[in-house]
Amino acid sequence: MRLKPIHNIRYSKMTPIENHDLRLLSESILTNVKRLDLDLTNRSIVTECATGHYVCTPLIALLSNAQSVTAFGQNTQYGTFEQAKQLLMDTAEFMGLPLERLTVTNERTLLKQRLHRADILTNTGHLRPIDKEMIACLPEKAVIPLMYESWEYREGDLDLREAQKKGIRVIGTNECLPEVNIFDFLGELVIKSLLNVGIDILGHTIILVCDNPFKTFIKRVLMNHGCRVLFSEDEIGSAKVNGIIFAHTPIVCGGKGQICFKNLPEKVEYCCQLWGDVRREKFDTLWIPQIEPRPGHMGLLLSELGPEPIVRLQTASLKAAQEFLNGHVDSPFI
Repeated sequence: MRLKPIHNIRYSKMTPIENHDLRLLSESILTNVKRLDLDLTNRSIVTECATGHYVCTPLIALLSNAQSVTAFGQNTQYGTFEQAKQLLMDTAEFMGLPLERLTVTNERTLLKQRLHRADILTNTGHLRPIDKEMIACLPEKAVIPLMYESWEYREGDLDLREAQKKGIRVIGTNECLPEVNIFDFLGELVIKSLLNVGIDILGHTIILVCDNPFKTFIKRVLMNHGCRVLFSEDEIGSAKVNGIIFAHTPIVCGGKGQICFKNLPEKVEYCCQLWGDVRREKFDTLWIPQIEPRPGHMGLLLSELGPEPIVRLQTASLKAAQEFLNGHVDSPFI
């Protein structure tokens, strides 16, 4: 599929993405759909209409030959529904995608109608919470991809018990699969966020507070950037610690225990809250991000690294749904 020249597209002044980002986004979608061999032929997809790089999900579905794609959106702190809709339509036109298969709406009545014939309902921001009322509209054949790893599940995202009662499968995405490899982006995200506030970690000693599979990936990236990495369960002793990185599983995501703050120095140059339930008042430090994230949510967003990690994760999640619907329940993508 050939992309149209960018100057042929008339953009809304409020479209929250630059032209060069649009080309990067489109090329990332083309590459990942081809690489993962995503094929949604004859499938009906209900997903979100979002701003920024998160606009990609309905575009991925359209490029993968979905029979119909419904993108539901609403006004958020990141932009209005009309902005998100304009961005989606502009990008779909730019990519030469079949607009006749795409419905963009903020009407819940129409959303419920589309749910009745959905094969895939994505667990994405504008559709959350996926509650009892929404699940009741789904056919039993439908599948709900979490759009992240199963162990990251948040109860506030969707009513898992209700889905199980109706026989609707909820599936996670294997983000560690070599073809997906999302976790490698996490360390880079931390480093970029620190550099954005003028902190170069070369030669620093950093404590990594992590109780999940993120640990190995973040440690490797930090060490490759010249850091000494300690873990919170280590004996810190008299080591001069420059900063602390939190990537601990929150309680609402199934975390088994609270962070043991008594092992951590209270005064450090910086603390980075990538993920986890952190008692910020215990530390005299510079916080990254400055605004504390909502419980269970990431403090830093992969979209800060550009479109690639977002497109890769959304494509892999739809691939997991495709595999399950095709009867490949042991697929490595799930």
